Amino acid sequence: MRCNKCDSEMKEKRSFGAIDYYCEKCGNSFTCIFSEEIELDENEYELKLEKNEPSSNNIKIISKICNCNFIQAREIIVNNSSIFKGKAVIIMDIKNELDNNNIKYSISPSFNY
Repeated sequence: MRCNKCDSEMKEKRSFGAIDYYCEKCGNSFTCIFSEEIELDENEYELKLEKNEPSSNNIKIISKICNCNFIQAREIIVNNSSIFKGKAVIIMDIKNELDNNNIKYSISPSFNY
């Protein structure tokens, strides 16, 4: 993007929900505010565990996500239970936690984020 005052190339800085453009030459700047597609998604998603070993690490992670004790978390893992129903933004956080710990899961409807 070019500066409308001096026609220099503007620098871009992204932050959550906004892009700041600024010109290093003349100091001109402006901000564009936008919503991420995931924030606008009104679908209700269900995240369900698939077959996983009830290892101590998996039990800790599921206990933290589901806000339950270790015995309940182990049962959730063994039974391949649904662990959360909700909006895409929250599902994404849980998905990332499960991915980081190699815990298998499925999300329905199809989750494209």
